[in-house]
Amino acid sequence: MSEYSHLKPSFASSTMSISRKGNFQQILTYDYEDLGSKQLGLKSLHPNSDTDPNFHSHSHPLSKDYFGFLQNSDQFNSEISMYWSNLQDELDSEINRVNGKEVKLRIIHCNIHFRTPKNPFVQWIIEFAAPFKKGLNTYENIIEPVTLEYPIYSIYILEKGLRVNDVSTTLEYTLNPSMRIIEYYGDTGDNLGDYEKISFSFDESTT
Repeated sequence: MSEYSHLKPSFASSTMSISRKGNFQQILTYDYEDLGSKQLGLKSLHPNSDTDPNFHSHSHPLSKDYFGFLQNSDQFNSEISMYWSNLQDELDSEINRVNGKEVKLRIIHCNIHFRTPKNPFVQWIIEFAAPFKKGLNTYENIIEPVTLEYPIYSIYILEKGLRVNDVSTTLEYTLNPSMRIIEYYGDTGDNLGDYEKISFSFDESTT
């Protein structure tokens, strides 16, 4: 739990890239609204502007908000550690399977940035891998069902040579005519079910 209590999640988005070699890489982003923010002059939209020698900007006073909270390097590092461990715990509680074999998702990067002084976002990079077989392959994700408290958007991008055959989800989705790009949409109040699955074919001869 963050020591800063004024953040409200406003949007979540995810980009999942799947390669022909069976490498999955996900960029997960959570946007927040800082309800404790006040109008302020901003030195930089990066919380480490005071300590990073690559930043060159004019100095302005900071008010008591999340940006100002993160100027303390101990607090910044504590927030990163908290976001990292909380999400990893959540990923560990899920069941993810490729072709029926369980895989473990691992966070390899986490950072906090700002779109505006009142709108921070947290971003993680997650990776896992599993061998594909010629013909039909499956990826399954089993989670605790939840009623969404904010909108979500997710896109899956499959490398050329992979082709989506079927999608199972409780969310609205669209499948690009290339059959390689799936976009998922969820609004506040929608029910996200406990099971999602994509089936896709792998043509080894495609280059």
